Amino acid sequence: SYKSDVRVETNLSAYLPHIYIESSSKRMAMYRQIANINSLDQMVKFIVDTESVYGDMPIELVILCKIALLKNIISQIGATKLSINFIMLVIIL
Repeated sequence: SYKSDVRVETNLSAYLPHIYIESSSKRMAMYRQIANINSLDQMVKFIVDTESVYGDMPIELVILCKIALLKNIISQIGATKLSINFIMLVIIL
């Protein structure tokens, strides 16, 4: 199925804190997993699995997972840009 390349703009803090996972190789592997989150079930499983190993997930990482999920979903409808801030969500087709 077709997926467009979606550019994301946000002023939210969305990242994997170094203090949560110190190993750079484990962080890179986790970023790859997050980039492939394509469903709500997959996101919930990722969060549950990660918290079972590393403890409560920082809000920045939860936000990153939600943005990745949204980005992957809207790429399937041909969106090219996702803008998110504290007040508004904008999807451009």
